[in-house]
Amino acid sequence: FGAGQLSAAIAPLICLMIGMKTSAGTIVADAAPIPCVSDEEADTKAGPGSQLARMAYKGFKYPGVNVYLAAVTEPGGGTAATATIVLATIPTSAGTVEIWIAGEKVTVDVQNGTAIDTVGAAIAAKINANTRLPVTAAYDAPSDTVTITCKNNGTQSKDWLVYINKSVAPSGMTMTLTGSAAAGTDRVRMGASASGTGDPDITTLLTQMQTGRYARIACGFNDAANLALLETHVNTKGGVLSML
Repeated sequence: FGAGQLSAAIAPLICLMIGMKTSAGTIVADAAPIPCVSDEEADTKAGPGSQLARMAYKGFKYPGVNVYLAAVTEPGGGTAATATIVLATIPTSAGTVEIWIAGEKVTVDVQNGTAIDTVGAAIAAKINANTRLPVTAAYDAPSDTVTITCKNNGTQSKDWLVYINKSVAPSGMTMTLTGSAAAGTDRVRMGASASGTGDPDITTLLTQMQTGRYARIACGFNDAANLALLETHVNTKGGVLSML
């Protein structure tokens, strides 16, 4: 079809990432995909820790792949998934609060006799210090509760896992972790109290992708409606008169 001969070695490999940004990102939602070359640029364009930025972080680990970003509008009326950690009883020994969020470790050293409010505030502060995590955290002193909240709305935020490694925790202090469902011992999926609702609609964004050619398309959504739209889009672009 007039394309000429190409080899895999010289063909540009473009990986298109489709996901949600945060309000901190400069990229326009439902607009044409744009290139991105570093973690720092992903933070600027999609917002640190957003679904789209975290997809880009992984893409940059593969040499020779050109990463493009396409943001979709968050679901209207959707909610962000949460998980809670309720703390109780002053510790009777030193230890470490070790929490894993989305595969990344957050640690807080605790001394014997440390006040519960001090521990809770330190956990929230340590989580928030890692801006590339997909969550933020807040501590409520009256209820002794750390609430972890996804940065993006939608059902896909319930796929994040939170785990507490209690083998290194200080003696005496208890930590009760709650999410939408257990995923092993002391490990839950986010989505406590029926949070994590709504799915975006990629219909408008797909119209901006009609003429581009991508070696791979990575979509951050796994709901049936959006996957059906993406399937139709890919089949159309792969047709013999398009070959995109």
